[in-house]
Amino acid sequence: MPYAYGPPAYAGPGITAADDTTWALMAYVGQFAFGFIAPLVVYASRKDRSPFVRQHGAQALNLALTSLILTFGSILLIVVTLGIGAIVVLPVLVVYGVAHLIYLIIGAVRASKAQPYVIPKWLCWPMVK
Repeated sequence: MPYAYGPPAYAGPGITAADDTTWALMAYVGQFAFGFIAPLVVYASRKDRSPFVRQHGAQALNLALTSLILTFGSILLIVVTLGIGAIVVLPVLVVYGVAHLIYLIIGAVRASKAQPYVIPKWLCWPMVK
């Protein structure tokens, strides 16, 4: 199609099917509705079919699991300190939550553009590869 709008679609490394970007995008966007279940389903169902979806699914799953671990750890800390730990924990959780949201959006945008993306290690512990 020589008269199409814009440059041709970029099939980056690891793109093996037309719906790979949709699956990768759902790993990030699905967290708003289903929490860590969405990236888990994307990663488990598509990891062997597409390296692109595997990378984005692993990133999204690592981000969700890190958030889950920090949340449960924070609740445990608040309970153990009889509520006094909330003075430190709650502001840290708010800052982490905002950073989590920002990096979810960045990851979703990169996935929709078929670009690889790595979330910083300080925010997302690399547990799943």
